[in-house]
Amino acid sequence: LGTTPDDRYYELVLGQERWRAVMTPSDDGIAILDADNQLVEFNPSFLRLADIRSEHGVPCNEESLDGRDLFSLLEADPQFAPVREVVELSRKKKKKKFRGVVIRGDRHIELSTAPIHLPVKGFAGTALTLHDVTAQKELEDASIEIARKNADITAILENLRQGVFTILPDGTVHSEYSVHLETLLNTKEIAGVDALEVLFQNTIGPRGQRDSVESLLLCLGEDYLFFEVNAHILPHEVIYDFDGCKKIVQLDWSAILSEDEMVEKILVSLRDVTELRRLEQERKEQEHKMRAIMTLTSVSPLEFMDFYIDSVAMLEALEHSIDVDRKPMPSARG
Repeated sequence: LGTTPDDRYYELVLGQERWRAVMTPSDDGIAILDADNQLVEFNPSFLRLADIRSEHGVPCNEESLDGRDLFSLLEADPQFAPVREVVELSRKKKKKKFRGVVIRGDRHIELSTAPIHLPVKGFAGTALTLHDVTAQKELEDASIEIARKNADITAILENLRQGVFTILPDGTVHSEYSVHLETLLNTKEIAGVDALEVLFQNTIGPRGQRDSVESLLLCLGEDYLFFEVNAHILPHEVIYDFDGCKKIVQLDWSAILSEDEMVEKILVSLRDVTELRRLEQERKEQEHKMRAIMTLTSVSPLEFMDFYIDSVAMLEALEHSIDVDRKPMPSARG
């Protein structure tokens, strides 16, 4: 139109073109509202992220949004009520802004506003920016969930009345193990120590138990089938001797697998069954006594009397034989 680089109109057109060049390809949604909250500029990302729909649930296109009052379109959505209040306040307060997260479909959108004030006209409208923070929100939620699970695991390891630890690929004990393991093995030197030393340092019994575990540790990093086929050689009960105090400990072994079914770690669980074994022995002795009593109670009174008389006669005969053996032999005369 005959403008020159020094012309104000030229500068205005150039500025608008530069603005569109930045705004159009942006992944963030950008929109400009005039003083009446009507959409006068917006990029494709705004249309996508705002997800504005008609009363019938049909997504609005660019033509249907151009020049429309944004808040009248979103009147039924309570999430945008605070945004409208901030925009109304920004007519008088230049620094009044809004920043928050709104839900659009399955996305979390961070929405921020900035009032536009001109030197002469004053309030001229509002700039809106939409930024998709769904991935960030999912990451935050995952971090919270991981932290919660870690707290749960820590609580379990602190209160579990069993010894639990993990054998790493290098054959050492993982730094996280149950607190009760220290009491069970009577040592605090566990994390980072060779698993065989931790398990068999104070045991009594055949050397073959340690050799079996040492052989199976070779399955670390190998296919799970190797562990499954050879798991039967693992000891399931060992006896510890701590300065004369014997402790019977039950062992359970489990393979921790990677995604490709390789043995990544080995989980070992230890349980003190000393008292349980003592009670089992007492139960067996009581059962033996009860069987003897039941045998006697099943005999008739007449049979028991015959047994008693025969037993007394046998005892008297044995006593007589003993007395005879005790008498000195008469000395022989020459």
